[in-house]
Amino acid sequence: MSQASEILDRLMDELSRREGRVILGLGYAAEPILRTGRELLTQRAEDEGRRRRIREMRSLAAGHGWQGYGYGGSRLFFEQARLMEDYEDDLPFSGAFDCYYPTYEDMSERVLRGYFSWRTRLRRGELPEARLSFLFVYVYELLCGVGVPQGPDGLAELGRVRESYASLPGMRPLEHHLRSWMLDYVVYFGLDPQLLGGAADEDLGFSAAVLCLRSAEGALLRGPDPGVWPSAPGVPSAHELLGAMARLSRYRIERSKLLSQQEELLEQLAAAVFARLVDHCRRRRRRGFVDGLFGEACSEFHPMFAAAVFYAPEEHPDADVSLPGGVTYRCREGRWKVERPCRSHETSVELGDVLHALDRTLRERLGGLPALKERPLPKYLQRIISQETDSLLRRRAAEEAARVRIDRTRLSGIRNAALRTREALLTDEEREDEARPGPLAPAQEEAAAGEGPLSGLQRRILRELLDGRLDMSAWEAGGTLLSVELDRINEQLFDLIGDSVLEFAGDEPQIVEDYREEIREVLS
Repeated sequence: MSQASEILDRLMDELSRREGRVILGLGYAAEPILRTGRELLTQRAEDEGRRRRIREMRSLAAGHGWQGYGYGGSRLFFEQARLMEDYEDDLPFSGAFDCYYPTYEDMSERVLRGYFSWRTRLRRGELPEARLSFLFVYVYELLCGVGVPQGPDGLAELGRVRESYASLPGMRPLEHHLRSWMLDYVVYFGLDPQLLGGAADEDLGFSAAVLCLRSAEGALLRGPDPGVWPSAPGVPSAHELLGAMARLSRYRIERSKLLSQQEELLEQLAAAVFARLVDHCRRRRRRGFVDGLFGEACSEFHPMFAAAVFYAPEEHPDADVSLPGGVTYRCREGRWKVERPCRSHETSVELGDVLHALDRTLRERLGGLPALKERPLPKYLQRIISQETDSLLRRRAAEEAARVRIDRTRLSGIRNAALRTREALLTDEEREDEARPGPLAPAQEEAAAGEGPLSGLQRRILRELLDGRLDMSAWEAGGTLLSVELDRINEQLFDLIGDSVLEFAGDEPQIVEDYREEIREVLS
């Protein structure tokens, strides 16, 4: 170590205990106050090289005039970004820089070096604190294929920026633009829409929901009675329909307690009311129900990467790109158009009033949940909802009344009552004949040979049930009333296990799955 370095180290050690610390960003870091001549010369040479590179970049703007700035300077920005693609710096910037459509030409040399220093850290995998304008410049670079190749890698880096920064305070403009730019990126570069994950759910999900309503409306209108659900093949399920209505509605019915308790009933009511409204619009209005809510299907000019500083050196070839939700992008001679199933992209207040009325009316009819405040509705809509609610609840009550229920746990009691009745009807001579001992049948011999609470016959039945080889017809042919024995098994084991161990699946007996191990222990 040289004498100069030793002297410098001693000075720094002394100063660090008193005043040798300066603020960098949001924390503290050791900063040398004195440097050797060699270090100063090296730093000066590096700074001069960086300034020369920046001057070279600035020279590209010669002749562009005011067109080299902001949104109109996309070509200049592309050329400068290519030149500075591998540039790195280490001069942090702590001042202010805010600009609409920011580009390199809007930055002073100090701001420019601060941006490239921040970009250097970001490319190394760090997530340094960022200004909104710096983030927009970096996104513009990614759209132009600077730093990361255009394709899946570029889309992944856009996603990293969105995930890391878009949810932070003050970054709402970044979130808004990145959502549409990432969708455009997938279309423009022919990528798989699945790579977007949930980034395009708001745009494509809305269109898919409208397409679901259109499909249901079209199927109903092609059917014999458009006012009755379901009246035609190809109609989406009631579950799908209510999901689409909830997605497009201002009323958040998915948060309703009624939906969590009576989901199927609410789905059926929504489908029935939807069918009635489709029929009402067919008879009374010039526009269909879905067109009245969200406008007709449309085809319109679509500027790719709108509001971004983007430049492509070559014209995009003709292309047709179909996305989920009935959305299709078409490029002809470098100009893009998009076809959507509706013109509007705003959730519907009218549809929200319909779902709110469904929720409120069903709560009122069923009871048990807090009432909702009534909203003003057209009389025809009130009438339709009231009629369909009453009709649905009447059908439900009729189905409940017609449903046959068999309580197998009461069968043994019925049989015991029948035996008591039979005993009361026997004469004295018949009782003496039954009491007279006789030879045991094979089945009776097996029944008498059991151990514990079960007879040998019952143990054999349980083993066959465990092995899945019980043949009911063979048992009945051998003179055994299998249903009686099964009830007796349940009775015998109830005190031991505390529950019925056998149940019927249709007409077939089976062991309750939770008690298989207990039964094996009883038989062992």
